[in-house]
Amino acid sequence: MKKFFKHLCIGISIPIVTLCFSSLVFAWSATTLDHGNAKWEGGESKNSYLYSRVMDLKRDGIRYHATVWVKCDNGSYNYKEGKTTDLGSNGWIQVRKKASHTNPFVSEKAGYKDFGRVK
Repeated sequence: MKKFFKHLCIGISIPIVTLCFSSLVFAWSATTLDHGNAKWEGGESKNSYLYSRVMDLKRDGIRYHATVWVKCDNGSYNYKEGKTTDLGSNGWIQVRKKASHTNPFVSEKAGYKDFGRVK
């Protein structure tokens, strides 16, 4: 009986620990765009704001347009269309929304769409 209980505890604790670590890994994400000339970042900040942003990384005369969006687990949605105006945080396209954390079974999401170059 003790071996059964030990195996049961290990069998339950491994998936729970794995789930906790995977949620930490996916709390923030970044993707390079246009062969490293631009970048998208999204996730949840330390003060519980969801964010999504596209930024220009090189001063090459090319600007980018995109729609960035965030969606809370309660279904509320926020987005912003725009163009980058400068390098990095000086000219990024960004949207933010307070995270709701109301439904533990639905993840909060951030992303971008309609990314392209503007000359």
